[in-house]
Amino acid sequence: MDETKKFLYEDNVINTYDTMASFYDELFETGALKVLREIVRRTLLEAIQIENAYILDAGGGSGALGLMLAQRGHYITIADLSKSMLDIGKDKASKAE
Repeated sequence: MDETKKFLYEDNVINTYDTMASFYDELFETGALKVLREIVRRTLLEAIQIENAYILDAGGGSGALGLMLAQRGHYITIADLSKSMLDIGKDKASKAE
């Protein structure tokens, strides 16, 4: 992929997630995506066997999984290309404190 196409692709991905940010978590409340999130949640809980782990959640979006891990005592850093998704995650984290 040449640099122009790569830039346009990345910009399109960011814009898509910025647009979806306000309703992204709702997508995981029903149907197959709810099942998928539960599978990921259980897998993470089984995989992380140490207490108070330092975890980088790359592509962490609105922070749903990172917040769940933080509530279990882990130290979470969330990175995401979408500022809108990160803003929602920050808001959720501040309300959870």
